[in-house]
Amino acid sequence: MTTVNRKYYPNPESKHNSSKQARRPKKLGEIYLNAKALGLNPKQARKLLIEKNALKLREQWNYRKLGLKIDEAREALAKASTCRSYHEEPECSDEAYDYCPRVKEHLVQMEIRKNKRDENLRLIESAEQAETLAAIQQLTNGYECGYKCKIALGDHWLVIQRFEHTVWSENKNRKWPLSSTTSYAATCISALGDILSYTGFDHRKGDWLGKIGDAIGLKTSERNAITMTSGMVPVRESNMLGVKITKMRMYGIGFPLYCASHADTHFHATSSREAVKGINRKIKAHQQSLLDDTEVVTLSKAKRMGFCQPGIDLFRSYYGLMGVRSVTAGQIRAAISESDVSSWHQELALLGILPKTSEL
Repeated sequence: MTTVNRKYYPNPESKHNSSKQARRPKKLGEIYLNAKALGLNPKQARKLLIEKNALKLREQWNYRKLGLKIDEAREALAKASTCRSYHEEPECSDEAYDYCPRVKEHLVQMEIRKNKRDENLRLIESAEQAETLAAIQQLTNGYECGYKCKIALGDHWLVIQRFEHTVWSENKNRKWPLSSTTSYAATCISALGDILSYTGFDHRKGDWLGKIGDAIGLKTSERNAITMTSGMVPVRESNMLGVKITKMRMYGIGFPLYCASHADTHFHATSSREAVKGINRKIKAHQQSLLDDTEVVTLSKAKRMGFCQPGIDLFRSYYGLMGVRSVTAGQIRAAISESDVSSWHQELALLGILPKTSEL
């Protein structure tokens, strides 16, 4: 048997065809070209087209940089998006209860509650704590004093806020507003940040602290000379050196206040010791026809008692009280404690700051 060695000779036509295919330019699709003009590929354009939120869409693809508005951008994405392939695996979520509408709504409500709690906790943190009745009044006086305060009530907080609403004229040269109103709000907030109760009111006149307690369901008492406001609730009574001591708390669980009582004389302080010392001074002052340290002396009162304006101005200038229209008797006594007041002794005795000469 004879073996024939054959050489392989390529078909000349096939060689010609391969060179012809190499020279033929690759044709690009219209969808691909549209996507390329947007700086994307068709698959990216399809994913962006699904995004309904314009802000989130802009975070992923800055269509404004291309001079497009949101409607124009969506139209351009539609022309640059490829059809979804049926061979791709569908996107699915394996999170628990993802397909339960009631659970999804519950999760939304939980997120809203969390945001509200965080807002309330920030409100508590920004408010200054008040531990006396005077501090509550002072911290809600508005400009330069404050617009809110918080009161600790056990594990909860009572936040009192002041709101000022002002209407200005369109005339820029006008210095004063057309109208101005003030309103207040009291909110009881738990330690977790939940609002337990709320009430609004228009003014701080009368027993406004007692009205807050009644409106939001806090414990109140009867208003009298000892409590001063129904918001202070007596919690204990005792006797010290023949003086009746009444311990009170704000709404029964807030900051304490002590009142020392003897007959019809009362003195309030932040501790029982200070209350007893204060009532002893007050009784002694009454016996000597003197003013108590806490009693206020006003400029108009001094004028009604016959003091002349030049003499008043000279006294205020000498003791650093110039510009002050009201001052307590204790502040005047402190200012003159180390000075010779023989020139004004008669006037100060008449006013009740110093005892009369016969009592010295």
